[in-house]
Amino acid sequence: ESEIFEDDIDGRPPQPASPWRLAEGPCGNMVLRTVTDCAIENLAHQTSYQFRVRELCSDPEADSGFAVSDSRRTRTAVAAGAPVDLVASGAAPSYVTLSWRPGDGADCFFDHWEVSVRLNDTDIWEVDFVSRGCRDLQREESTCYVVGLLESQAYEFRLRERCSNPEATGAHSAASNIIATLRGTGYLEAPNPTAYDPRTQAVFVANADQHVVLRWAADSGLWTTVAGGGVCGFDGD
Repeated sequence: ESEIFEDDIDGRPPQPASPWRLAEGPCGNMVLRTVTDCAIENLAHQTSYQFRVRELCSDPEADSGFAVSDSRRTRTAVAAGAPVDLVASGAAPSYVTLSWRPGDGADCFFDHWEVSVRLNDTDIWEVDFVSRGCRDLQREESTCYVVGLLESQAYEFRLRERCSNPEATGAHSAASNIIATLRGTGYLEAPNPTAYDPRTQAVFVANADQHVVLRWAADSGLWTTVAGGGVCGFDGD
């Protein structure tokens, strides 16, 4: 009696030029001789395959021959359902929180959630907004932060389930509610568009977490833009 090492199961389309390859998924890692069924993953849809299986032993001389299946054809993959109840909330100057409920996973091998963003006054979706907060979620996680947004802008969002088998990638959700990011606290508007001479007039100071931003106007009465990141001394209230 030989010691069982593993089962070796191959899957391939049945063209003469197509080589046998090791199966992926549970069938590629079987170690119990008493288990005689398994699922083979990552096959192409609407494709015919044959399969073969053999028993490998600790003594290679005792390995069995292959048993070969009849040809079997995979069906068309059923796409994942669209996420539902997508809500945008918790607006800050540069991010919002998204929450939703996943749709039916169907035949999807989940890869990531794809978030799309658009400004409310445009028809253009920025697709696959995944590098800014939501890409690394597991499928059962359904809350994330979308960061890198512009302050004081109205946005809406949509979401879909991306699959490692692309034919099963789901449809987009309905657009979320419209939500406006907040205005940042680092700047103040001039209360009156009066021309100030920065050499003689006081400047406006805006408080931030651990620093202040100084801005002033000259001649035009319009605020200058903040340039660079210099160090300012502060004296007084």
